[in-house]
Amino acid sequence: MNLRRPILMISVLLLIAIGLGRIVRKPDSGSPSTPRFVTVQSLELGREFQEFGILEPKVIGRVLAPFQGTVSWMERDGITVTNGAPLFRVDDDTLRDQIESGEESLQTTKEQLDTLREDFTVLTNTYTAKQEQELEELAFATLEYDTAVEGMKPADRRLKEIDILLAKIAVQDAQTLYDRQKILVQKNFASEVTLESNLRSLQSAQALLAEIELQFKLALAPIQEEQRLTLDAKVKQAQRVVERSREKHERELSSKKLEIEAKEKELYHLDVKQSFVTNRLNQISVTAPTNGVFRVIRRINRAAGNWQKLSTGVSVEGQNVIGEIIDPGDMLIESLIHETDAVHVKTGMPVHIQLTAYPRIAFSGEVLRTTSLAQDRSDLTPVYRKVPAAKQAMLKAVISLESNGHIIQPGMSAQIHFELEPTRPRLVVPRHTVRLGEGTYSVQDERGNEVPVQGRFRDDGWFEVTDGLQEGDRIRFPSEDLQ
Repeated sequence: MNLRRPILMISVLLLIAIGLGRIVRKPDSGSPSTPRFVTVQSLELGREFQEFGILEPKVIGRVLAPFQGTVSWMERDGITVTNGAPLFRVDDDTLRDQIESGEESLQTTKEQLDTLREDFTVLTNTYTAKQEQELEELAFATLEYDTAVEGMKPADRRLKEIDILLAKIAVQDAQTLYDRQKILVQKNFASEVTLESNLRSLQSAQALLAEIELQFKLALAPIQEEQRLTLDAKVKQAQRVVERSREKHERELSSKKLEIEAKEKELYHLDVKQSFVTNRLNQISVTAPTNGVFRVIRRINRAAGNWQKLSTGVSVEGQNVIGEIIDPGDMLIESLIHETDAVHVKTGMPVHIQLTAYPRIAFSGEVLRTTSLAQDRSDLTPVYRKVPAAKQAMLKAVISLESNGHIIQPGMSAQIHFELEPTRPRLVVPRHTVRLGEGTYSVQDERGNEVPVQGRFRDDGWFEVTDGLQEGDRIRFPSEDLQ
């Protein structure tokens, strides 16, 4: 009996709750909904973006290969060295100067030979184009002479007569339009100004008819002896021009062929002389330019698809950087900045830094410099890291780091926070409450009235208000957000 009473009470309460749930139901979609409001508030907000970076020590000296050769010995990577200590040796040819001089002479002679061949081609193409023009002028002069001497042909005469007939019809049409318009003007159905257009059309048609009739008359007239002699002289002059151009071109081609043959023989003798330089290479040592830690340069191996250290047996080019002397106590951060963010990064800009090795410690620094040329991400990969090609423009930024006594090593990763705008109180509303017009913004107040505001949309979902609202004002959400 004691257990039945609590169970009965629970059942009654459940029935009452179910009944209330059926009574309190959701209003129909067509019924008006109660508008929602939001309060204009002031928040401490700033504006920033983040990028990944790698810690790099300050480079205090670069080690260059003095000439082209093969690395025969190299000091181990990361060793502390003093000024003048040997770092690596490169095999050198005792006749290196002669080899380099011979290679330069070969390259210069090849370039000169290529230039002569290009000049020969250009000379031929230029003459071909010039010859076509001169032949066209000769053909035109001959045609002009034949036409003047033989007179107008029946077919050409018929075409001229048709042109005259069409011109007369055009004059009649223009005269008719002018007369009609004149009648309308006399009866005050049109303004006198409208006659000007018809009059100009009539005068133009009459002038064209007169010009065609004059041309026809001149074409029918017999050619004068003076005119015939003039046209004949024009034909002979065109013939002489064609002949002189041909003779000049043949002389120039012959001279250019002789120059090419002489340069080919010179190139052959240089190549034979260079083939005799086969002495064994000697070894030469390269020393450290200053005190510090020696770091071997890494180069991308396209075939293997990764970064590899320079090592013995690898060929190097003259004046190429093959190592660096670094100072681990003076660390910098190298970071790749996307082109959309790079426009906001300025030299001297303060940044906040988080190191992966010290996740709970905040570091500070500033932008020291940025590259002036945007490149693909793979071309700007920091040392010790391999980043695949991103196919988008990036710029490299170098950032200082205040270690504050913490132990940091080259190659550590960092997260850099670039502060575009400092944190300060900003008047904001949710971006969905702002309506965008033609270059204007507005919100709805409590009564549903449109209130113009000024400001800008932020990336964090807010609209920053600079004018039109005050902190504590209440505005509505747009009605479409409530459906």
